[in-house]
Amino acid sequence: MEETAPSSETARAVAVVTPLPRQEMLVLSCILLSEAMGITMLFPFLARMVMSFGVAESDAQVAFYAGVIAASFNFSQFISAFFWGRASDARGRRAVILFGLAGNVITVILFGLSRSFWWAVAARVLSGLSNGNVGVAKSYLAEISDETNAPKAYARMGLVWGMGMVLGPAVGGSLANIDRTFPALAGRGSPFSYYPYLLPCLVAALVNVVGFIVGYKYLLSREELAARTRANKARLATLSQQAAVEASSESDDPVLLQMLAPSTPDSGSFSDNARCSSDGLVEQQEEHGALTELHNEGLLAEQRTAALVDEEDLARALSSWEMARTLLRNKNLILTTAVYSLLAFSTIVFDETFSVWAVFDPKSANGAGFRASQLQLAAILMVSGCMLVAVQSKIFPTVAPRTGVLVIIQVCLFASAPLILVFPAIVPLRASVPWLFWTLLFATAIVRVATISCAFTSIISMVNNAVEMHELGAANGMAQASAALARAFGPFIGGALLAWSMSRPHPWPVNHHFVFVVGATCSVFAGVLTLFIAPLLST
Repeated sequence: MEETAPSSETARAVAVVTPLPRQEMLVLSCILLSEAMGITMLFPFLARMVMSFGVAESDAQVAFYAGVIAASFNFSQFISAFFWGRASDARGRRAVILFGLAGNVITVILFGLSRSFWWAVAARVLSGLSNGNVGVAKSYLAEISDETNAPKAYARMGLVWGMGMVLGPAVGGSLANIDRTFPALAGRGSPFSYYPYLLPCLVAALVNVVGFIVGYKYLLSREELAARTRANKARLATLSQQAAVEASSESDDPVLLQMLAPSTPDSGSFSDNARCSSDGLVEQQEEHGALTELHNEGLLAEQRTAALVDEEDLARALSSWEMARTLLRNKNLILTTAVYSLLAFSTIVFDETFSVWAVFDPKSANGAGFRASQLQLAAILMVSGCMLVAVQSKIFPTVAPRTGVLVIIQVCLFASAPLILVFPAIVPLRASVPWLFWTLLFATAIVRVATISCAFTSIISMVNNAVEMHELGAANGMAQASAALARAFGPFIGGALLAWSMSRPHPWPVNHHFVFVVGATCSVFAGVLTLFIAPLLST
């Protein structure tokens, strides 16, 4: 706006960005960080964990049982996510978030104490049932941000989620079985020798403890949050209206002066005046387009502010089933949720199966894997986070306001598909040209993580833009439940496909490439669905 507004003082007034509340952003960051870490932390050690339980009799069964453990958390979250989101709409987000953080602390420690397959499954199920914090956090984020800072807020959450997806495997890969990898720190006879997967789980629990402490002190109640939301909207409306009026005082155009003047019973509404003066506006569109836009934004913000008065009552009045039926009639929300689910499925299939597939010896596993160690897997996922930080902190906030998030997610989905297929294709280079293999492996991992993180960040904005304020919790709960279901079936299907493809020699693409081909196909299909989403969700 600084380039188009006729007054520098006006431009500075409109350009004022509402600061994001630091303490609440810290709580939301802890939620997304712990959730992402909880999903991915076990990937580097999951195969070895299953082997230590003694339930698998072959490599194929290791892949299957690993898929069951990974899927159990997401399946239970599918059951609970919508109801946690609905509870946050009706009862307030603060209580739901704090309960979820406390539940995460307990259940992640229980998982670290696993000594049997069924204990591990039960701990993951309890973890999924006890919280739906990701959907609730996204709703809270929409309520503490406005038009001036939303891209920055969503980018920050995307950055945190991406960091969790990277730090989770890094923590799991470096701290699991620490009595073997770093015997000087925790040798045999220590608690971490008896519970080899406890230490990474304690780190994840600590993130939730920090979130709970800060959240207990700084998260706002329902009434406080609604009051501040109204204040922020009113502030934006006042700034836009004041900027437009001040700028109009510098113009002698009677058409603009008539538009920006307060409405009276005799003068008619703003829309009537605009229609009567349409010919004059067309002639001076280039000169005064920016002022017209500012005035309209002010009016829209005023309307949103007035509408917020009854949002809390609407959320309480509708039952869960009435809300669900309302959301299911929202075409844009359904399409966005479908894209979210396909993206989640493709991502979890890759993340879970790659960590299992990579440890196999291609000579004994029909070409699958490249004998990756636990530390090598952690290094791959850690290095891939370098690009993610730059993308989410600098590139995404700059590009999103210009192109819109819909364009970003389309580019990311179509670009991620061929990247997924690269990983199994370069395995033969491991023996013949190892330096080229490792270079391509790390480069592909870096670019893929950057595209996936931008896609997930775009989804947060699109879901929130698809619904009214009183529907935020339920809508994000529904989207999270749908994604959780996809993540539940993802590891199970991925593990089963990997186990089958490794059972005997198969031709391409149903050999050990098969699970990667499925993931790439889902990314392409999700990209096609975005072509049917209304562009208004792109803002």
